[in-house]
Amino acid sequence: MCCAARAIRDRSCGRSSRSPTASGTTANTADGGDGTYRRFTVGPAAPGSNEHTLDRVRHRDYLLDQRTAAPAARNWLATARPTLSIGTVYPELSKFDIPLLPSHDVLIHLHRVTAAGLLPE
Repeated sequence: MCCAARAIRDRSCGRSSRSPTASGTTANTADGGDGTYRRFTVGPAAPGSNEHTLDRVRHRDYLLDQRTAAPAARNWLATARPTLSIGTVYPELSKFDIPLLPSHDVLIHLHRVTAAGLLPE
């Protein structure tokens, strides 16, 4: 485990499921301009990505208040790395180099998530 993952682990709290950007995530998204929802599963997180390192933390689910993170974790969190963003046009416009520290106050990592469904009309 790298020192950043260890520092995050030491500051994280959580029980023992995957972030909306982590591998194995199943989601629904509108595809193209037709508004049709499509279901897809995201593959494994790429080595060197934010998701890859966050998946290596000891806890499966955790919350990290980045404002109070240890210095080693803050240094890692301040560096831009490839990050998968699942939005309404996935997979287009879905990969960005993002530093997590200035982007978010709190990081919530869920090891496993599933697609949301539409509410009945």
